[in-house]
Amino acid sequence: MVTVIRTVSAALSIAVCEGLLRIGGFRALRGLVQVFPTCGAQNPSQIPVLMEAFDKAVDRVMPFAAIRTYCLSRSAAVVCLLWLSGVPASLAIGVRHYPFAAHAWIEVGGQVFADPLETVEGYSVLERI
Repeated sequence: MVTVIRTVSAALSIAVCEGLLRIGGFRALRGLVQVFPTCGAQNPSQIPVLMEAFDKAVDRVMPFAAIRTYCLSRSAAVVCLLWLSGVPASLAIGVRHYPFAAHAWIEVGGQVFADPLETVEGYSVLERI
């Protein structure tokens, strides 16, 4: 039952993030993440369990996503779900200058989560939310 609830939560979170990107662009999604409510701190022993659970829930939903902004909508959705669960996560957005590329990822406790470390190496962080 918990898995179903997390999957539904992930689907709603992805739908909201993608809808904002489609209607209002990056500025609208950034605005949501900046004002998104956070819950009280989670028991530290539960943080890795929640991180893994929400990451898997979003992975189950992403094949049905309509927009191809995979890293941005996915990362924003996971960060919001983690905040609702009391996990202190942040959304990092960065660019690589050559060859030019942009990427968004999740950080928890200053550590990259759900992305191989080599994926984010070489990116200059523009913003952490």
